[in-house]
Amino acid sequence: MKDIIKQVNDNIQKYNLLNAGDKVLLGVSGGPDSIMLLLALNELKEKLKIDIVVAHVNHMIRKEAIQDEILVRKTCDLMNIECHVLKADVLNEAKTLKISTEECGRNIRYEFFAKIVKDFGLNKIAVAHNLGDNAETILMNMIRGTGLSGICGMEYCNNNIIRPLLNVDKRDILEYLNSKQIEYAIDRTNMENDYTRNNIRNRIIPLLEEINPNFLNGIYRMAEGLKQDKKVIEDLVCKETEMVTLKKTNMEIILDIKAFETKPAEIKQRMIRYLLNELLGSLQGIEKIHVEDICTLISKKITGKKFILGNKFTVEILRGKKAKICKN
Repeated sequence: MKDIIKQVNDNIQKYNLLNAGDKVLLGVSGGPDSIMLLLALNELKEKLKIDIVVAHVNHMIRKEAIQDEILVRKTCDLMNIECHVLKADVLNEAKTLKISTEECGRNIRYEFFAKIVKDFGLNKIAVAHNLGDNAETILMNMIRGTGLSGICGMEYCNNNIIRPLLNVDKRDILEYLNSKQIEYAIDRTNMENDYTRNNIRNRIIPLLEEINPNFLNGIYRMAEGLKQDKKVIEDLVCKETEMVTLKKTNMEIILDIKAFETKPAEIKQRMIRYLLNELLGSLQGIEKIHVEDICTLISKKITGKKFILGNKFTVEILRGKKAKICKN
């Protein structure tokens, strides 16, 4: 049986996920993954010199949800860990917002996590995504059509969100918990194939494992290698972008069109994405066609010509062969 506690500690050290004095919020659903993460961080908290608090969201989708809530409360009581619970009618909320229940549930969870972090002065959020979750995300991105970032999958650390179980196999988690007779909840909806992720988990991955029994570890190694390639590309794009940037503030960026136009088309598109991310804080809602249109606008150099994307940003060609990207 694998020593998952050691594996979690090794991940924390290797990827610098936690530092002494950190105050960590754990998202605990009651399922085996989150219970495993709770056990691991509770056992390691004195060694790591961290404080931990738990958050649980009762999505009220299944009749068993109240039992999951009771289990999480009971587990936290036994460990003397503070536990915050939110009851949310996800089904009705999703219908009102006209989004999937999966997306709605995720939004509600992270909004709740962010509120607790702010209200109680915490600085990290630990979630229990594992080896299989990462593979599912990569396959989902590939099916939908994705770039390098999508194939890289999840990160061990994304801003203040950490994933200490990212290279841990669910089968090892179940073996560990069962061997120690530790109680956890089973979400029966995970076995239903109504969602893309469940289809990938229950049907596609088992087929791939028939071809390669080590598929999950194989796709993990691929993603980790691609992350290194992505870092090299990002460093190059950052350096190239600095060379063509004349001015940069929180509200606008001015580019030297002549210098910009000397770069290869592939680099120019990455530079525009880099600049938009710097200006807006994310690339949500920014599609490939938008980036291509911006590059075309800049190459034509028509003074006064603009590209406007809703209430996000405007790109305008200025006199003197300059391009201005500004927030709307």
